[in-house]
Amino acid sequence: MDPVSVLRTLWRHRLLAGVVLVLTVAAMAYVLVLSPRTYASTATYALVNPKLPSTAELEADPALAALNSDNPYLRSSDNSLAAQVLVTVMNSDDTAEALAAQGLSTQFAVERSAWAGQGLLLSVTADAPTADGSLATTTALGDRLVDTLRSMQTINGADDRYLFTALEVQTPGKAVEQISDRLRAVIMVAVGGVVLLFGAISIARAVDGRRVGRRGAPAGTSTAAAPSPRLPIAAPSAVTSAHDAPPAFRAAPHAGHSTPPALVRHRDPVPERSGLTPHRS
Repeated sequence: MDPVSVLRTLWRHRLLAGVVLVLTVAAMAYVLVLSPRTYASTATYALVNPKLPSTAELEADPALAALNSDNPYLRSSDNSLAAQVLVTVMNSDDTAEALAAQGLSTQFAVERSAWAGQGLLLSVTADAPTADGSLATTTALGDRLVDTLRSMQTINGADDRYLFTALEVQTPGKAVEQISDRLRAVIMVAVGGVVLLFGAISIARAVDGRRVGRRGAPAGTSTAAAPSPRLPIAAPSAVTSAHDAPPAFRAAPHAGHSTPPALVRHRDPVPERSGLTPHRS
């Protein structure tokens, strides 16, 4: 269907189209103005590797050598192992349940940002219906991140000198409203309104087509073609008229008669099919 046909159809059903458009615009305005708002705040932490003592320092300081250095993450050649484990633990259901118990939002995310020298950057983001709720959730997540990082390294009783530390490099100063969420909702409402518009117009066109069909074919009429009349066929006559008889069989008219009588053609009898020729007496 070309655009001109679409416009003509919309104009033909302009009342129905107007009602659907008004409802769609009202729904879009409601979603844009009165829908729940979402605020987000972010904090960034850097994971710094521990400064391990050298062999000379261990020999010079017996107390330093006596410290427990059994940190399982130091035995790995990949420095990002501690960050990967920390992100996995922070994004677990236990963290969400702990936040819900404190009356905070459960919409959060802990992700690795990028490499920064020998440390790793972790971003902590929390979404909440209010700005204060978002800031409180981000702060609680940061405190839990520090405690979780320490507890997972001290599983074997390692000393603090041999632990990775989390350094806060960006504090959640203020929460920012997420306009994109409301815009996505408005777009979804607009798409739904367009689908509803074309669906309503299609139904209206179908109803109009049925009405036109009923008006064009009144009740009780039949569209079958009437049979053509048959002409009567005259029965063949055994008497041949004088005008129809061949000239050899026409007789001269008798006196006193204005119309010659009908002539009958006399034929010789057909011989038997026995092969014998009949003899005349």
